[in-house]
Amino acid sequence: MSKNLGITATSDGIYYFISYNSEDEKRVSEIVKVLEQYSLPMWYDNGLKVGDEWEREIADRVQGSEAVILFLTEGIFKKDSSYVQKEFTMATRFFNKRVYVVRLDEIENSQIPNKYVSFYIDVCNMQTINATDYSDAHKLCSRMMSELGYEPNP
Repeated sequence: MSKNLGITATSDGIYYFISYNSEDEKRVSEIVKVLEQYSLPMWYDNGLKVGDEWEREIADRVQGSEAVILFLTEGIFKKDSSYVQKEFTMATRFFNKRVYVVRLDEIENSQIPNKYVSFYIDVCNMQTINATDYSDAHKLCSRMMSELGYEPNP
């Protein structure tokens, strides 16, 4: 169920909710480790297990977050059911949270299954940072910090 992105999940005070496809753990981990170096407080699903009240915990953490950082990858659209889509819907339609999209892959419309078209359109209407435009994680994270309005503190 949960993955370990290599950072300590913060749940007190201000934090940003990390939404990601579990199969993309390694790529997301590289980025969030740099964000942690900038002192960005983040929460993700580390430690949640099947059988826990994980859906309630996710909803509580989305609700309590400053905003959601959603890592968009083609892997999300290969799943029968993606919890990233549910987290996005919770954040935008229920808790009225700002969502910052970080696109890790170039995704063509033809790659999107019909069941995800509405979600993809909604995500594409958000402010998006294309990770492929940056030569390294530090440059990407600097841009992310700027978009978040969070003062870097390396």
